[in-house]
Amino acid sequence: MIIDKYTKAFVTNFFQRDEFTPYVNTITIRRYWFSSYKGSEDIGNNLKTELRCLGFEPVLFKKRGDREKGVDIALTREMLINAFNQNFDIGFLITSDEDYVVLVKDVKRYGQIVGGGFFKNGLSKHLKVEFDHFIELKVNTSNDKKFIDNILSTMHKNKQ
Repeated sequence: MIIDKYTKAFVTNFFQRDEFTPYVNTITIRRYWFSSYKGSEDIGNNLKTELRCLGFEPVLFKKRGDREKGVDIALTREMLINAFNQNFDIGFLITSDEDYVVLVKDVKRYGQIVGGGFFKNGLSKHLKVEFDHFIELKVNTSNDKKFIDNILSTMHKNKQ
C-alpha cells in the first residue's frame, strides 16, 4: 500500500509537467521486490508468497553469513534488460544506495524516465540528484508506522 501510494504520488506530481503529457495514462505493469533474507528456505518461500500476494515479483537471495550477495546485480540486470528492450517508459526505484547511480544514468541513456524515492535518513545525495524526479518517503499514519515497524521487526528477527 505504501509503495502504491508513493508510486501514485510520483506519477501525479511528475505528470504535471507538460513534456510528460503522453504518459498521463501510465499503468503499472510489474512491481519487483529485490532483497535478501536470513534463515531457512521455508522463510524464503514464505517471504516470496507474502510478496506475491502483495503484487510483487519477488527476487530474493539467501544471505551467506551477514553478506548480502546477488541483490544488486539482479536488480541492475533486470532494469537494464527491460530498459534496453524498451519494455517500460518510466521506472521508479526505491533505494538509498549510491551504488545505483550508474544504473540510473545507464537506464536514462536508453531514454527511460527514472524516478526515485526513499526516506530522508541515509539517502545518497548523488543518487537523489541523478533521478529525474525524487519523492521523499514519509510515514504519515499510524497504519503506515505499524506496517513499517512490522517489516523492520521481521527483518530484525531474520538477522538473528
